[in-house]
Amino acid sequence: MALTNTLPVIKKLNGYSNTKCLRCGDIENRDHVVKCTQTIEIQNKLEKTVFKEISKLATKPKIRADTLLFLKYIMDFLTNKQVGETTQNLIRFKELFRGYIVKDWFSKDETETKYSTLNEMFVLKCVMLYNKC
Repeated sequence: MALTNTLPVIKKLNGYSNTKCLRCGDIENRDHVVKCTQTIEIQNKLEKTVFKEISKLATKPKIRADTLLFLKYIMDFLTNKQVGETTQNLIRFKELFRGYIVKDWFSKDETETKYSTLNEMFVLKCVMLYNKC
């Protein structure tokens, strides 16, 4: 089942016309599911888990710095802060939680592979976060 067919949860589960979040009462949409203030614990766990993975996977200093910056941007998105300049903005950060990520975070090189292993990890962890919310 596509994730887009599961929102709003309360409406789908109970057939209500209500579109409010079960956790906080705000209007529920795909963005709200991962940005809900009641999912802070899940967001923090994502950040810690991804940080550990970065330590294992990003061995080159430049790649590690880029990856930590990209993680910061993900966390900024989740906490409604201004997200820095990255090519992920072209397809929007919310798409990351549906499994869509750009190949090169800081340029428009569609053939770039230097982040490929890290991209797999980011997509896996972000989609898992979405499913936990």
